[in-house]
Amino acid sequence: MNVELLKNNYLVVPNFIDEDHAKQLEKEFLITDSKFHFNGDPQAPNSAAVYNYLPALELLTNKTSEVSEIVGETVLPTYVYSRIYRNGSVLTKHTDRPACEISMTLHLGGDKPWAIWIETPEGENRCVTLNPGDAMLYLGCVAPHWRDRFTGQNYTQFFLHYVRSRGYCSPTYFDKGRVKREDSSILLKEYEEMAFDRFKYAKESGMIIPKRFRELDDEKEQEERIVPNKIVDKALTTDNENVEYTDFDDVIVANTKYSKFLKKTSLDNNKIVKSGLSNKPLKDFIMYKENFIDPEFCDSVLDEYHDTDYWEATLTGSGHDPQARKCSVIGISEPELINENKEVRSKIDEEFYEIVRDLVDEYQKQCPEFELEIKEDTGYELLRYEVGDFYVEHTDSFKEQPRALTVIMSMNNNYEGGEVALFGRELSYKLDVGDVLVFPSNFMFPHEITKVTSGVRFSTITWVV
Repeated sequence: MNVELLKNNYLVVPNFIDEDHAKQLEKEFLITDSKFHFNGDPQAPNSAAVYNYLPALELLTNKTSEVSEIVGETVLPTYVYSRIYRNGSVLTKHTDRPACEISMTLHLGGDKPWAIWIETPEGENRCVTLNPGDAMLYLGCVAPHWRDRFTGQNYTQFFLHYVRSRGYCSPTYFDKGRVKREDSSILLKEYEEMAFDRFKYAKESGMIIPKRFRELDDEKEQEERIVPNKIVDKALTTDNENVEYTDFDDVIVANTKYSKFLKKTSLDNNKIVKSGLSNKPLKDFIMYKENFIDPEFCDSVLDEYHDTDYWEATLTGSGHDPQARKCSVIGISEPELINENKEVRSKIDEEFYEIVRDLVDEYQKQCPEFELEIKEDTGYELLRYEVGDFYVEHTDSFKEQPRALTVIMSMNNNYEGGEVALFGRELSYKLDVGDVLVFPSNFMFPHEITKVTSGVRFSTITWVV
C-alpha cells in the first residue's frame, strides 16, 4: 500500500481529471440539480446530494485501475456520492462507513476556494485546498475529515469510493456487503502492520520515520505496540453515529425523480432498489436460454474453423496476460477470414447476426428496464478453451471498449469444467450445445470462465454496444 497514504492518511492527486472535463461535469451536475432539486443529507444539510449519479458512476468505474496504481493495491469500486455545497454549508467532522475505505474527493468547480481538513495518524490536523480536476485520496474509515463553513455560493464535488480487493472491507464491493463499524480496530491494525513494515525498512535505511514507529524495532515490540489509534477509533464509533450502513437512504428516496429518470441501479442487498422502478435482483438481469441455437449450426461452425491456422492467444483489456486469461480465439467476422471461403463463412456470420438480433429482442422483453439505444454487435469471436484454460473474474465494459450486453453462445458440450460463473461463483452455468447466456457488460456483473478439466470447450461471444 502507498507509503505516503499510510503515513498521512491522505495524499493529493493533482489533475486527476483535466480542468475542462471537471468544468463540464460541474455544469452538467448543476443543470441536473436545477431539474430534479436534490436534497441535502445529515452530514451537510445545506447542500444538494445524490447517490450513484450516473456521470460520477462512469468516472468511478473508468478510474478503478488508475486508483489501484496510486494505492499500490487492487481496489474495487463501491459507490459514488455527489454534492453541491451552498453558502453556509458545513461538513461535520466524521469518518465513513466501511464501503468508503479508499475514498477520493474530486473537486469539479466552485466560486471560492474551500479547504477540506483531515486528521493524520499522529493526530495532526491538515488542510487541503483543491483546484478543479484535483483530487484528494484518503482513508475514509479511519481518518476524521471535515470542512468549516463555506462562504461562497456553490462548490461541487464527486466522492469516489473503493475498497481493497484483499482487505478487511472487501465484502462491501459494489456497495452490496456489510462490515460492522465496531470492527474498525481490525482495519486499523491492518494499516498499522503495513505501515510498520515499510517504516521499519525506512529506519534501517537512515530515513526519518513517524514518531509512532521509532521504538518498534522487532516483531515482539510490534505485537505489543500496534493497537488501534484511540482518537481515530473513537471517531469511528461515536463521532458519526447518525450515519450508519444506510446513511444516504433518505437522500436516495428523496431524489426519486432523478432515480426514475436515469433508471438508476443500487447494489444494496444485491438488488436494483430505491428508484421506485424495480425490485428485481441482479440475477434476474441474466438471461439463460437452453437450446436456443440449432446444434447442427454449432457443428457446422466447428467443422469450418476447428482445423484452421488462425487460432491465436486471447487478450485482456490490458493486453496479453496468460495469468488472467488463457484460451485461443478466431475473429470469424473479419473480412479476410470470411473471404477465404466466402459462401460458407458469410452465411455463418449472417446466421450469428440473426441469432443475436433475436436474443436482444428476447432480452428486452425479459428486462424492459434495460434499454438499448443502439442495437449493434461487435462481430463474433470463436473461443477455444483447452484443458487448463480459464479466464479470471472480470467485467466486459471499460473506457476503451464500452459495451452494453455480453452474449455467450455455447458450441459444444463434450468437456468438463469451463462453467460461466458470476458474482464470485454465487451463480454458475454449465452450458450445453446451443445454450446462450446474456447479461449486462457493466461492472455490476463480474464473471469468469472456470478452468477446463477435460475435453475442449468452444463458444462464440459478442457484445452489444
